[in-house]
Amino acid sequence: QTVPPKLFLTWNRRFRKHRTSLALLLEKNNLIERSLMSFAKVDGEGAHHTVNDEVENQRTTSAVGRPVRLYDCLDLEISEDVVQRFVDRCPLDIDGEKDINRMCEDYGYTQPYYKDTLVSLITETNYNTEECTLTEKSFKPMYNKHPFIIVGVSGSLQGLKELGFKTFSEFWSEEYDMIEEPSKRFIAIEKVIQEIASWTPDQILDFKRKVKPIIEHNYQVF
Repeated sequence: QTVPPKLFLTWNRRFRKHRTSLALLLEKNNLIERSLMSFAKVDGEGAHHTVNDEVENQRTTSAVGRPVRLYDCLDLEISEDVVQRFVDRCPLDIDGEKDINRMCEDYGYTQPYYKDTLVSLITETNYNTEECTLTEKSFKPMYNKHPFIIVGVSGSLQGLKELGFKTFSEFWSEEYDMIEEPSKRFIAIEKVIQEIASWTPDQILDFKRKVKPIIEHNYQVF
């Protein structure tokens, strides 16, 4: 067992509000450079929509000209220098893939990126809806034998458990999954991310040993 070069892997092929929120929180916690992350500068499906527009969509009318406050929550405030730092990084690219069908299918060509990271941060298609939607995004880490956190609709982990998969409450709090209020769910997710980011190399190696039965189980169920 070796310590992977990066902590987190997160694919963000299309713009979504919660994906921008996660990106800004990772930047705030100085974790972009400790991650493999994709994030466009310009929307490939809408050339007039940019990452700057995405950030502006995070603001409320009352917050224009002030720090970005994700989901209008004081505990999720992002300073302007952090916002600009992230915008200046874009585009962020992992694999250079542009074909949308190949992006969705992914029959193994991305395996090296999973091996080079510790945990997947799955940004599902939806975040703030009543329906629990589990797409291919939630299943790719299982195919690639990777632990994961889902940045998605409340109840996403429960949905996977009902399908026979196992999750990771042995290693970090998964209480975020049952929090319905979007901002409070993000606060809980950020705390988990911060906890993992604080692990020492020995803790990371211990986690990799202990998590193996779960990821092998998920692979077999998949």
